Amino acid sequence: GCPGVAVSVVSYTPPFFFARGAEFINRNLETFVSRWTSDHFININIPNNEESDSPVEITRPARRIYRDQVENFTGSNGDRYFFLKGPLPGAHPEEGTDWDAVSRNRVSICPIYLYPQDHIGETFYRESDFK
Repeated sequence: GCPGVAVSVVSYTPPFFFARGAEFINRNLETFVSRWTSDHFININIPNNEESDSPVEITRPARRIYRDQVENFTGSNGDRYFFLKGPLPGAHPEEGTDWDAVSRNRVSICPIYLYPQDHIGETFYRESDFK
């Protein structure tokens, strides 16, 4: 029953420019909360650079490519532990996806629906809604 917003700065290595994302969320938090429904959350990806403003794009999730491996070991007390390891994931560079938007220095706002269906044509989110 609580609005969900996930925010990421898109980088795997430092330096991380968190201030930019924090400022964007601060400016738009009321808009995010006002659009919230119980069947979705918002996934926001911010390009990792020091620029203060980037255009906003409403996106869909990119198809990611994972090559994870499971590594396990048994601790001295007999407990078993499992870890995922592997190279960083890749993505299909499809237009309109979150990955595509941030690769072009755009802020990606991607509604993630808990009950997947075809949401094409919804006007729930528009780039012009965000400052």
